[in-house]
Amino acid sequence: MAHRRGWGTDGSRQEGCPIGKLTVTAPAKVNLALYVLGRRPDGYHELWTLMETISLVDEVTLSPAGGDAVGLTATGRPVPTGEDNLIVRAAHLLRERAQVSTGVDIHLRKVIPVGAGLGGGSSDAAATLVGLSRLWELRLTEDELMALGAEVGSDVPFFVAMQLRGGSGAAVCRGRGEQVEVVEAPSPHWYLLVLPKEGVSTAAAYGALRAPTRLTRVPQKAKKVQEAYERGDVEELRRCCHNDLESVALTLSAGCRRAFERTAAAGLPQAAVSGSGSALFCLCRSREEAEGYAAVLAQHQETDGFEAAVVSGPGSSQA
Repeated sequence: MAHRRGWGTDGSRQEGCPIGKLTVTAPAKVNLALYVLGRRPDGYHELWTLMETISLVDEVTLSPAGGDAVGLTATGRPVPTGEDNLIVRAAHLLRERAQVSTGVDIHLRKVIPVGAGLGGGSSDAAATLVGLSRLWELRLTEDELMALGAEVGSDVPFFVAMQLRGGSGAAVCRGRGEQVEVVEAPSPHWYLLVLPKEGVSTAAAYGALRAPTRLTRVPQKAKKVQEAYERGDVEELRRCCHNDLESVALTLSAGCRRAFERTAAAGLPQAAVSGSGSALFCLCRSREEAEGYAAVLAQHQETDGFEAAVVSGPGSSQA
């Protein structure tokens, strides 16, 4: 992959940001459905998942720097700032493949909880890839950026696709997550998000899952989820939400289990685990309904050890 400056993928001139800094918003996601169809020969799991971005966001700020180093600082929730961070891995990978010698300072304002199944690390990496491709004025196609993202992490291609479509959206993802089919929702969604203090390791969750040893077909239930999503049928979506990792997350995380039990005891709609947990979400019919449920849970947040937040999907206004 050569380092090509100043031209867009359609041949048009790009403005880019050769001087100054660039801030990219990195959204979290929820899995409205997640089916694990078996273990692949390469060791990964074959997935079918419907994901949409939500309004809980990190911010990744990219600034040109002297020398050739990639530096990362962070504020907000604690995260590693070395090679263990997907931001650093994404920046190094892009520099290597695009043959860029310029250094960059990256600052992360971390809001999305770590180990929550909300894709925060993957979204940060995608924001870094897309942002640096603009900052360095690289001529990279969507396919090239998504392929790079797949090398960083399984959820990164989804977030790259969303970044290239205005920063939010939804998609059905297949394979190990790298096959992204964008889908449209006719109406925006509102969620009550429940965030236990403790996270769940994705590797531990998949390691504990009793997945099929052979690949199975996508179940009919998955197709019903997509159809309900595209119709904007919230009631049907509530009934169809499914996550093959949910029982694992509830077993691995006492905090996730307490929050799950608390939402049920409070009479909220059926909570669902996002990704490998530990975050839960309740799909709501409106912002007002979500805020009402948040008020119900507020008295239990400190004693039960979780946070609750009202967030929206693509197209919703937080005003």
